[in-house]
Amino acid sequence: MPKPVPWDWAAPRLMPLPAGPTFDPQDLRTMRARSELGPMVEFGLDLGGVFATVDEEVAQRWEVTSQQLLEQSLANLRARAASIDPTQVINGVLSGHSVRILRDHPRWASSVILDEPALFRLFGTHDQILATPTRRSLISLPILTPSWVVADIVVDLEVG
Repeated sequence: MPKPVPWDWAAPRLMPLPAGPTFDPQDLRTMRARSELGPMVEFGLDLGGVFATVDEEVAQRWEVTSQQLLEQSLANLRARAASIDPTQVINGVLSGHSVRILRDHPRWASSVILDEPALFRLFGTHDQILATPTRRSLISLPILTPSWVVADIVVDLEVG
């Protein structure tokens, strides 16, 4: 049996990750919480861009609640997101529509949707459609983009 990871080592490596769909009973043991902005998040232990998901058993060993995990992971996100340079957001065209995308660097790019100050700094405060097709990407589309176009673009990025 592997040696448990101590909380002091894990705490600065925790990241909030937008929660995906959950249908597998094993996935139901994953620790989750509702973020201040609304989306449900799960918690990943960043092991160099690969995330080990925190489940109930691990949280019990650490003696932390989902709220404590949320607070710690959001503090880590805010600190890390502050170092993202706005030039990492790339302008492009997908399916004939203008998009802005933060992709691959950092590998937790989708989590930026949970940090409003970083989101506004990187993508602006104007009305826009934001999507997180993968853990490694956050995309912004103009607010008037037809919903079927948004769906096509998001699906293309999910599978691509």
